[in-house]
Amino acid sequence: MESTEITEIPIENLRINIENPRFKDTTNQREAIKIMVDRQGEKLFNLAEDISKSGLNPSDLTMVIREDIGSSLFTVLEGNRRITAIKLLSNPELLDVLSEAKFKTIKKKFLNLAKTFDSDLYNNIKCVVFENRDEANHWIFLKHTGENEGTGTVRWDTPAQEKFIAKVGGRTPLALQAIEFIKKVTDDEELKKRLDEVKPTNLTRLLEDPTVRKTIGINKIDGELQTDLMDSEVKKGLIQIGKDITDPNFKVNDIYYKKDRLKYIKKFPQKSKPDKTKLADSSWALTSYDKKEKPKLGKKKKAPLSTSRKYVIPDECILIIEKPKRINDVYVELRKLDVDKFPNASGILVRVFLELCLDKYIKSVKLANVKESDSLKRKINKVKQDLLSKKLLSQKDLKSIDFHLSDENSLLHMTTLHAYVHNMNFSPIPDNLKLTWDNIQEFVEILWDEINEKR
Repeated sequence: MESTEITEIPIENLRINIENPRFKDTTNQREAIKIMVDRQGEKLFNLAEDISKSGLNPSDLTMVIREDIGSSLFTVLEGNRRITAIKLLSNPELLDVLSEAKFKTIKKKFLNLAKTFDSDLYNNIKCVVFENRDEANHWIFLKHTGENEGTGTVRWDTPAQEKFIAKVGGRTPLALQAIEFIKKVTDDEELKKRLDEVKPTNLTRLLEDPTVRKTIGINKIDGELQTDLMDSEVKKGLIQIGKDITDPNFKVNDIYYKKDRLKYIKKFPQKSKPDKTKLADSSWALTSYDKKEKPKLGKKKKAPLSTSRKYVIPDECILIIEKPKRINDVYVELRKLDVDKFPNASGILVRVFLELCLDKYIKSVKLANVKESDSLKRKINKVKQDLLSKKLLSQKDLKSIDFHLSDENSLLHMTTLHAYVHNMNFSPIPDNLKLTWDNIQEFVEILWDEINEKR
């Protein structure tokens, strides 16, 4: 076994390795520091920030060798990043070497952090001194070249990482929140075992997608999965996703990009979709679920109406519209057109969009006794009755639709659209357009869910 010594060495006596494996060899300390900043950039600053806040890792000592016999100078073999960070914070004049424009931002960050850095705490650095490079190389190799069949550091897999984060009081990752909930509500013991081995990154991709969350009835609020639905409903989609991602035939390419996740959720089984009329008496977090104290059934609550937004369709309303392209184009325009600046165009577009959606629904489900040339009122009534027969909406949910159909000032009333087009003294009011959309949004969302189900 090699001879080593653990001792404290003045920071000014520690020299950055000019033969650092991270970059090409250089000839002096300032150039080595400049190259380190150039290559590491934000990573180096993040390390400096962590050192300033939490100090140096006491279980990971800096490895050095004496430059010459009897010399007080030492070359850093392992720990060059941390020593560079400390040197820059302790002696900001070293930042003068970063004269090029590309270093302007990172240089400013270091200068600001140096103002609050307590350099007195780092006058001396605890190091492990090796007699020569060869003796240190064994440990450096094991640290930086992976697990090496167990002789190196064996990294925790993602589930282990996430469980540790949760145990030490950090924010529980979305994937772990979902997995723990699924385990509580499923009786499938095989699924529970497979979830322990699943790659959380795949589940995270799905849970971070607003369309996926909307389809299965969950929200993400401050990094926490929450729902307004009964547990019996929200578990449907999550269990289905759990089965899908643990299937041996499942591939990450199936959900890697947004378009892939849209295709995935479009094919979601109807039986795995929640009944969104079955609401709990209040919102609850998946992490707080307790079998003994299940969420209680409550009355359906409407989301508060808001007219503070700039667009007719709010950001949180995400519809999956693949074909025909024109309907999707109108939908996209309504999400980008400033209704306060363009109320006339917005008003007509909403009306056009609604008619196109109804026509698409009628065609997709092959709805009888109604055709595209029928009045808007007749088409809405026919679609409404169809949704009611499928128990996707209750009579109470559609009262707002009926109200707007009969109100002559409503966007859905035929005389209103006629006035928008032909009456030079009649203009739509932006807030009224937003409120009208708020009242029909759920109707349109469910309509498109059914359309996509028929594809």
